[in-house]
Amino acid sequence: MQGTTLHFVGDLNQAIYEFKKVVPEKVEKYTQEKRFNVLPLSSNYRSCQAIADLCTTLVGNTGNISSIHISKQECPCVCVPFKKDEMMKMPDWFSGYLEQSGIDKQRSAVVTRSWANVSRMRPADSGQIRNYQERLAMAIYLWKAGCRQATEDALKFFGRFVTEKFFPKQSTNAREYYRPESVDSALTWRLFLAATMGKCCQDARLSDLEQSWSDWTQAIRDKMHDHLSRSVSMFGATLSGCIFPPLVARNKRGESLPVFSTPRGERNNQVLRALPSTASAQEPLRVTTIHNVKGETLEALMLVSSLDTRGTSDGYWTMWLDNPASEATRLAYVASSRPRQLLVWAIPEPSEAELDKLTQIGFHVLTEPEEALQERNVS
Repeated sequence: MQGTTLHFVGDLNQAIYEFKKVVPEKVEKYTQEKRFNVLPLSSNYRSCQAIADLCTTLVGNTGNISSIHISKQECPCVCVPFKKDEMMKMPDWFSGYLEQSGIDKQRSAVVTRSWANVSRMRPADSGQIRNYQERLAMAIYLWKAGCRQATEDALKFFGRFVTEKFFPKQSTNAREYYRPESVDSALTWRLFLAATMGKCCQDARLSDLEQSWSDWTQAIRDKMHDHLSRSVSMFGATLSGCIFPPLVARNKRGESLPVFSTPRGERNNQVLRALPSTASAQEPLRVTTIHNVKGETLEALMLVSSLDTRGTSDGYWTMWLDNPASEATRLAYVASSRPRQLLVWAIPEPSEAELDKLTQIGFHVLTEPEEALQERNVS
């Protein structure tokens, strides 16, 4: 309107929506054509000085950026190599590193470029669960943890268990928590799973994963069908076609009841000991994509590179350093500028020359992840 002054504040280095045809060069050209006044911001109110300096180097800025924060970390910018077959271990490593650094895990995150890599690092998709018994145990374990990501993964495990046992002949939708085709509403299915999980975790027998497989298996056979049926009744006609008969130890001749048996060789072993990554599963540490943390302020962040350059134009770490004006670099800049205290880049098997390059731009390069944690324990 006439008489109104408009002030546009933005950072073109955070333009990471090339897939939506957002081109920062066009924005810059427009501001030049319209003779906008450019008022550079020289104070960083989020990150400590070391992280601010590294981010400035990434995108090739020449101005001086001063931070108002002082990091409590001896090395605020860390690079940790990992073996290509051990990406799934990186959240566990980061969780331990945060604990030793005294940083709040609830205000930290692990991020990567693609959802495929997110899946590699999350317990629901890591492929470590071997059988239906462990899927159910892991679902209960994660649901009891209570954090957002753990809850989502718990529903995936539980949804798959329920459909495998009670809807074996139906096709399922894995993206909708293994919703069987007979259930029309994805939302209702999710609410049903959540309601049943709540009942299971309130049941002292079912939720106790420190008991033996033999005792826990019997508790599942005694109570699971009852909790499922009670949850169905909460949704009226919507789930009226869902029938949950009791689980049995074995199918006798002519019997069609679903089976829940003790895993072979595990009868006297503790259920909890069979679950992978349980030490970190209960920690409220997010694993998500770069786009999902845009605009956030975190205490610490670990940016995990793709395993190699195949299938990606911006997810492998060397791409973040090739061209300061590229979308790949802007993605790394957005992720790297989120944390206040600690920034970690996790990269697969770099060469000595590549490690030297990372050191030059401001990273402290650690050894292998396990050795790095041992070093911190000694110090």
